[in-house]
Amino acid sequence: NESNNWITYSPYVNIDLEESYQKYVNDSNNNLIKINIKETKTSYVIDFKKMEQSNEKTKFTRKIKRAISDATNIKVETVTISNSTD
Repeated sequence: NESNNWITYSPYVNIDLEESYQKYVNDSNNNLIKINIKETKTSYVIDFKKMEQSNEKTKFTRKIKRAISDATNIKVETVTISNSTD
């Protein structure tokens, strides 16, 4: 079951993710990064090649996607996570 429910990472996390994504684009061997979400005190491994995030503790994995929005002429790249448990 494909869900269209996506949750946007916080702006600070998105900045880090976008910087890491750009490094991945320039060097596709650099596809894994680790992030810590302070709000939830959770660590994730992000795999840009598979476009997935994995919870380091539980190993639960879900899809992520990258979207570009153009609000008020400011381009913001965001990575969102699927809210689906499928």
